[in-house]
Amino acid sequence: MTNEITTVGSELQLSATTSRRINSSLESLFSHPISTSSHPNDEYESLMHKLTSMSSTRDVSKYMIILIGLPAAGKSTVSGHLIKFLKETNTTLNIRCQMFNAGDVRRKEKTLQIAQDETEDIFDPKNSDRREEFAKVAFNSALDALNNDKCDISIFDATNSTKQRRKYLFNELRSFNHSLNSKFVISPIVMHITCSDKKFVRYNVHHKAFNADYFDKQYESSIKDFARRLTHYYTQFVPYTEDEFDHMHSNCLYDNHHGIFYFHIANAGSTATTNIIKYSNMASYDTVKLITALDHFTTNYAAMFGKQYISKVKSFTQFSKVISSNHYNFSNALKELSRLKLLRSVIDDNYFKKLPRFYEINRILEE
Repeated sequence: MTNEITTVGSELQLSATTSRRINSSLESLFSHPISTSSHPNDEYESLMHKLTSMSSTRDVSKYMIILIGLPAAGKSTVSGHLIKFLKETNTTLNIRCQMFNAGDVRRKEKTLQIAQDETEDIFDPKNSDRREEFAKVAFNSALDALNNDKCDISIFDATNSTKQRRKYLFNELRSFNHSLNSKFVISPIVMHITCSDKKFVRYNVHHKAFNADYFDKQYESSIKDFARRLTHYYTQFVPYTEDEFDHMHSNCLYDNHHGIFYFHIANAGSTATTNIIKYSNMASYDTVKLITALDHFTTNYAAMFGKQYISKVKSFTQFSKVISSNHYNFSNALKELSRLKLLRSVIDDNYFKKLPRFYEINRILEE
């Protein structure tokens, strides 16, 4: 794992940007006529209180971690590990984290039905607008939690699989940071989770068959449905590249106090990746502590958490391990073996060959 750490922006540029932000806020304040029903001094004191309050709270560090990654890549698992890591690390143990999952919003709206045709399949590309609405609800909840000081870091857990979606998110953060009604300035942190190991994908799909979407469904229908869902996502997914990061960086770096940051975990940390860290000149000490912790987390993820996961995958994919793990329960062993054979027949090598741009999306070369 390598990383790139830079401090960017001159005092002149930052001063000009800060001036523009203050002027924009003042224009917003005085864009409406002063009410004649109240005393001018009361109006003035109210405005000054709002400005003073905005200035004091905007120095507090707030962050949104935007996850990027396909289903069954391990996003939610990594997020759980990250929250655990931050709570157990001395420099970050007081940071409050909350996770906001777009899938949870969808599940609250309606219980998933196994689609019989494309009109019923919410994951079909033709129905992307419906998924966008669920994602926006989760994203806005993440913003509200930060703005109401319910957490210091909100983790937006969604695939965020297209440039259009990601552009929308960064534009919304930019608007939020410029808004006079925003109590804090939020710095975006991109965390990219990829999985190109076929054994890992099969293992993750297996566990998806037991999540809230499929709690009342048969195992076979569950994995077939999820395999179809994964195929839909691969047809739409646009990999997040350094060029996109640079474009986002050039457009919005000066819209927040601390900088913008990119972290990447691939194959449970077993594949080398690159982190990109760009601080602004106004980055706080708290920000530096957090970003240093995140860099350590992603760089050492395999040793801290990934090795346990990899060990479970190896045990799961070996028939002998399945039998030995159920030594005193042969009926359960037979059930697990039957599921493993079925999984391998659905998520086989031919399935991966048909997945659109499987190796390109996961940034590896087929051996």
